[in-house]
Amino acid sequence: MTGEPPSDAPMPLGGVVPRLLVGLAVLTAAVAGAGHWLRAPLAAGATAALAWTGPPGLALLTFGCEPIPGVGFQVALALGVIGGASPIGLFLLVAPASFAAALATYAVGRGARSAGPLRTALSRSGTLAALDRWGARALYAAAVLPLPYSLAVLAHAAGGGDLATLVRSALLRWLKIAAMLAALQLGWALGA
Repeated sequence: MTGEPPSDAPMPLGGVVPRLLVGLAVLTAAVAGAGHWLRAPLAAGATAALAWTGPPGLALLTFGCEPIPGVGFQVALALGVIGGASPIGLFLLVAPASFAAALATYAVGRGARSAGPLRTALSRSGTLAALDRWGARALYAAAVLPLPYSLAVLAHAAGGGDLATLVRSALLRWLKIAAMLAALQLGWALGA
């Protein structure tokens, strides 16, 4: 980060809410289709996986996948929904594991903040520029929007961002987890 104060300019989020809603609708429809045509094998595989790993397996899966851009907590949510886990229980497993993964990613970013390859990757992704320009708002946006949250956390940490802002963003991310869980639950129910 450049050390300059973040801009007061609004973030260019025009059209994000409609795209987010369309994305949730597409996810719901895709899960409904999978639930309709592939219900038996998906349910059998997810149920077997849950029986083998139990709740700690979902928490570890979330913790392990959350730092991977484009993967995140969604794998554990899908496995839990398809495997018949309680929605409340699933949220209570995935949300804290996502929070712990954000803290671990922050620690990695702080520890590797002078590493050239990390700074190069974050610069090329545009993440450092977004945090330079919009500060904490960029991190909050990445927490709830379909943006690479793990890259935003790494950039925030590598740029010397504070832990309190990270904690607020990680808690804000729970809204996205709840929305994704609702979309997956609805899609799976519609596919029956």
